[in-house]
Amino acid sequence: MKRTCNMSKRTANPTQVECAGYAMAFKVFLMVFVFLAFAGSEAKAQDNFVGEKENSAFVYDEIPVNVEVEGVGAFELDVIYTNNDQLYVNIDDLFRALKIQCTARPNGNGFDGFIDNENNTYSIDFVSGQIKVGSKVFSPAGGLVKETGSLYMESSLFAEAFGIIMKFNYRSLSLQIKSKFELPVVKLQRIERMRSNIAKIKGIELSDTIVKRNYHAFRFGTLDWLINSNQVWNGLTHNHATLGLGTELLFGEADVSVNLYDQIKFDSRQLNYIWRWVDNDKRIVKQAQVGKIYNQTISFMPSQVIGAVIRNTPTTV
Repeated sequence: MKRTCNMSKRTANPTQVECAGYAMAFKVFLMVFVFLAFAGSEAKAQDNFVGEKENSAFVYDEIPVNVEVEGVGAFELDVIYTNNDQLYVNIDDLFRALKIQCTARPNGNGFDGFIDNENNTYSIDFVSGQIKVGSKVFSPAGGLVKETGSLYMESSLFAEAFGIIMKFNYRSLSLQIKSKFELPVVKLQRIERMRSNIAKIKGIELSDTIVKRNYHAFRFGTLDWLINSNQVWNGLTHNHATLGLGTELLFGEADVSVNLYDQIKFDSRQLNYIWRWVDNDKRIVKQAQVGKIYNQTISFMPSQVIGAVIRNTPTTV
């Protein structure tokens, strides 16, 4: 007997009800199958993503920070900041900035040197993952990282192994460094300040370049001249002329000048001449002047003083 699925509302026999039940069950089964298939593919994709994330070797950002050392100042240094909030510092760059003796191995997998004094040696081996400082041996898990050919060490290990304490501020990207011993760069600057203070007390001036003077018995220098005329309508005409000569004479300097005025009779006050000698390296006599000297006195003197001055005072303050 052939069965037909007639969904007319006017028919309600058992055969038609059974057909409708099969159709509903088939729809439910189809929906459950699609849901399970989609959920399985999503779970599989999610598992693959988590697995790839867990298998990623090293997730980090290389950032420049401002390193502040107490008693020295500040300098810039590149560091590595990882996804688990750990800070790794370039060993070679930091030790060179702090003037700590550091020698890289030929294979690039370690450093050797000493801390504080030559007897307190250290060695850093990336292959074995060990840090030796004197008789102490440190084997931190994941404390040493090699990236782009450079060796980095986790910041807390510097305090544990070398006594160099680091405090990192992520907001200002600054790294404060303190040490349990006197850093070589701090010691060098302290000695330099002591030398500078001693030089100031002794009156020694430090210059980048010192050009020593070559003294001559006679050498022509410069010739200066000036002519001035002041004319007034229906008035007097004033003419003025000046002639000056500067030379090296007897290992010193000689200056001679003459001033001429047509309205004034020439006299000795219009003629100036002076010879001056200076050598701050001498001990007994450092300065000498002979000729017309500009003398500073409390009394009014209409003319210059003709004479000589000898002193052992240097020209420098």
